[in-house]
Amino acid sequence: SQNLSVTFTPSDAANYTTATANVTLTVNKAAASVALGNLAQTYDGAAKVVPATTTPSGLAATFTYSGTGGTIYGPSATAPTSAGSYLVTATINDPNYSGSASGTLIVNKATSSISWATPAAITYGTALGTAQLNASANVPGSFVYNPAAGTVLNAGSQNLSATFTPTDAANYTTATANVTLTVNKAAASVALSNLAQTYDAAPKAASASTTPSGLSVT
Repeated sequence: SQNLSVTFTPSDAANYTTATANVTLTVNKAAASVALGNLAQTYDGAAKVVPATTTPSGLAATFTYSGTGGTIYGPSATAPTSAGSYLVTATINDPNYSGSASGTLIVNKATSSISWATPAAITYGTALGTAQLNASANVPGSFVYNPAAGTVLNAGSQNLSATFTPTDAANYTTATANVTLTVNKAAASVALSNLAQTYDAAPKAASASTTPSGLSVT
């Protein structure tokens, strides 16, 4: 709201007085546009600020963030840090311009990564333990292995899998990894018997016993 004043001086100043008058002029704010950027970001523990570009350029803007669970951030421009979906509103804060824009900021979960070296070969009869089930991750959390610790696998090439659940599951993804474990055959002994027999025209079969017992023999 602006005051305008006028002072009038008559040509016939000898017979007329000067005069003044005032009116109020309303000057409306001009429209300005706001464009929001960087609306897809990834959690890293830092505040996720959304930049705004204004036209005309360089105008100040006030931000509000309303996020998952009804949490409100701002208008002190304190941006969210946690993974989630946030409604962002930028409002121009200028005496001569008005305008605003809204958008959705998506803060994605950070990716959990697993390190798991291929374990050394074992011999049949060895139960799975920490020497094989020893994956690690880049953030705190817990592992579930399949097969589980204590399992005795058959000889051959066996697949081991690990599923990692981060402690901070709100901000980090779960992850899985696989390795191949070679299980070598175990050594067994064979003892032959009935090696002295007498001809009677029937086939003469030797006998065999194994350690461990009960193994099939050809």
